[in-house]
Amino acid sequence: MKIAFINPRYFEENYRYKVNKLSPPLGMAILSSMLRLKNHEVKIYDLEALRTTLAEQITSISEYSPDIIGVFGTSPISKYIKESIAVLHRKFPTSHIIVGGPHATLFPEDFFGENIFVDYAFMGEAEYSIVEFVDQIEQFGIVKFPDKIEGIVYKPNGQIFKHPVTPRIENLDELPFPSYDLLPLEKYFETGSTEKVITMMTSRGCPNNCIYCADPVLYGHKYRSRSAKNVVDEMKYLIQNHQIKHIVFYDANFNADKERVKQICKLLINEKLDVTWRARVRADMIDRESVELMKNAGCTELSIGVESGSERMLKILKKKETKNQIRDAFNLIKEYDIWSVGYFMFGIPGETTMDADETIMFAIELDPDWALFSIATPLPGTEFLKMAKSSNWIISKDLNNYKANFDSPVISYENFTSNQIKKYVNNAYEKFYLRKEWLINRLKKARSNSQISNIINSYKYYENKLKNDTDLQEIQLSSPPFSEH
Repeated sequence: MKIAFINPRYFEENYRYKVNKLSPPLGMAILSSMLRLKNHEVKIYDLEALRTTLAEQITSISEYSPDIIGVFGTSPISKYIKESIAVLHRKFPTSHIIVGGPHATLFPEDFFGENIFVDYAFMGEAEYSIVEFVDQIEQFGIVKFPDKIEGIVYKPNGQIFKHPVTPRIENLDELPFPSYDLLPLEKYFETGSTEKVITMMTSRGCPNNCIYCADPVLYGHKYRSRSAKNVVDEMKYLIQNHQIKHIVFYDANFNADKERVKQICKLLINEKLDVTWRARVRADMIDRESVELMKNAGCTELSIGVESGSERMLKILKKKETKNQIRDAFNLIKEYDIWSVGYFMFGIPGETTMDADETIMFAIELDPDWALFSIATPLPGTEFLKMAKSSNWIISKDLNNYKANFDSPVISYENFTSNQIKKYVNNAYEKFYLRKEWLINRLKKARSNSQISNIINSYKYYENKLKNDTDLQEIQLSSPPFSEH
């Protein structure tokens, strides 16, 4: 059978292009590999990467004439998923329209309302379910045995049928590598890198209980990872077949299993692969041996979710990390000359302006090479969302706003309003980046013209923003100026 997967265009510059990266839809690419193993024909239309519209691709899709069309995505882009489905249903009335991804996993019923023309939705990890589904459609023209398709949702005779099991795959080594050849690899990027870059996922699930994170909701609390050999084999494939020079491990917690990280690094060192990479890690799982191995294995950057400079806020977030652990992790990363990134947020439940001031001061004390400040957002399925609903903190129910950027806060507190939260995010960027020492130290550390350009452009951006945005002057830190830095 012929299957077309479509990654919708978001039409939101702030949401995608201004976060300095564009990553491939790996989920679609893995589903494609599963289907190709069964000799089905698959095409991926990544409209976001191609910066094209669905209307502009209709002719191409018509020529391909798919039997099944799948659209996947997250809750913040659910309106674009529905808009795409409406167009596809109108243009391809005989094709089966399916949806999957995080939004379908959390809210499958959302796709079976009035004027939404979805035939089937898939919850959870659908690699095996999609194969069984396509096999049944090919053989019977309908889903004849829904009990065999874990995670499927559809509406026969006006009643929604939802399979009781949301699938999660235990042995991730069983899965084939993503069908990278179906993706426009040249379109994916990371600002500051001139090399060919791609994203990889090597694990699913998270054993932690941070109140704001949707990862355990989508993938469960049981941590499941690919073997070190399987990970390195995919890296070798990408280098040899697609000339990839830099890999971004997009795992929520790459070092959840420290021994596996060490095994991966030792294999990379032994193989002498010509590739660099970066990853997201937890501060409390960092140790000297693993950092030294990561450096020698080609790691150029590590990102840590700091979230707050207030010990009280870290406890509310259930981070299970202390400021001292976070300090030690950043110091160790710097010692081995690996670039560091710190993620921080404002608008945590119970946060005061004093807590927010602590976060800005802590960011400057840690002095990562890059800092990202965002608004705490109660994502669907999280404990934070339950808290926000019960306490009436939510000021917007439009899922399109649940993106954690500083243009669209969806919560507001009596003692820390949405406007204050927005201003603190802006102020944090100004305070952090408009330091001469930040500029000078990063320029000394830069190893390429693209890095130098990125550093200077970042400094100029916030310098110009400060000149033009008088609102930023309204917030003053409750502590003394940062003269000691």
